[in-house]
Amino acid sequence: MSITVAYVDDEPSNFEVIQTKLGSRFSVRGFTTKEAFLEAARAQDFDVHLIDIHLGKLNGFQLAELLIQDDQLAFTPMIFISFDVSAEAVEKSLVDFGAEYISRLMPAEEMRARFLRVVEHRVNRDIRFGCLRVDPLGMKILMDEEPLDLTLIEMRVLSYLIRMRGRKIHKRFVFRHVWGESQVAEKTLNSHLSNLRAKLGSHKAMFVLERDGMIYLAPGRDS
Repeated sequence: MSITVAYVDDEPSNFEVIQTKLGSRFSVRGFTTKEAFLEAARAQDFDVHLIDIHLGKLNGFQLAELLIQDDQLAFTPMIFISFDVSAEAVEKSLVDFGAEYISRLMPAEEMRARFLRVVEHRVNRDIRFGCLRVDPLGMKILMDEEPLDLTLIEMRVLSYLIRMRGRKIHKRFVFRHVWGESQVAEKTLNSHLSNLRAKLGSHKAMFVLERDGMIYLAPGRDS
């Protein structure tokens, strides 16, 4: 079975280039507008979303913001692609979205390896960190295969942190993931974070909020 890739790029000639580089194991479907891309992504469960950074009025990072705020699409792995491989762009893709960032000039063999690594992280469509597992189809999060009793907001926060796989991120990125551009008081997020920390406890998985606002998941004391 082919690995399906939804690729959005405003230059159609790039679709065939990427398909050739990835080879017959992959099936690349190209879209030149965000509207067509989002419509197709909601209609078909692609294995990977490949996003060109430079899309005209809406850049790739802005499109990624829309994806992570969409409960249906947030769990599909993203890969950003561009000629620009600056340290700033690579860091943004990792810190803000937990996503790979590749160059168009990357050799075919290395590009295939990067895609395969991303797909392998999505075993059975689940996302895991330690004893925590996100089941996007069942819309639940499990700890040691037992479902956690979470509100929708708590689930979105925790699923985002699980996607980061232990990397530290600032809570403003969590805020943006959950509420987008909505005007919500910071104390609202802090309240949800406090409740989430209490529900996780510290024996199997710990939710850590540092004084400088950095947040991350860590193995619990019993792990």
